[in-house]
Amino acid sequence: MVTVSAQIPAHWQISTSTVGHENLPVVIIDNVLARPDAFVQHATRQSFAPLAPHYPGLRAKAPHHYLAQIMPGILPLLRDTFDYKNGADVNE
Repeated sequence: MVTVSAQIPAHWQISTSTVGHENLPVVIIDNVLARPDAFVQHATRQSFAPLAPHYPGLRAKAPHHYLAQIMPGILPLLRDTFDYKNGADVNE
């Protein structure tokens, strides 16, 4: 169960579920971006290429302000859903 935090933006629609025989938790966040059109416009101006071995597709780095905007809301979800008591960091 996700605890609503003051850091989680009010426009986010959050649901949780489980998958597999192990009942692994999954968090689904709809409406993360208040202005998705601006994010799409940014993406159209990027060069896409393989960035790291963890994902086989072509990617472009997300703008820094995007991560700065969503991480305060993501961290409580990680803590509450996955029991990450020491926080988390973006790896790539």
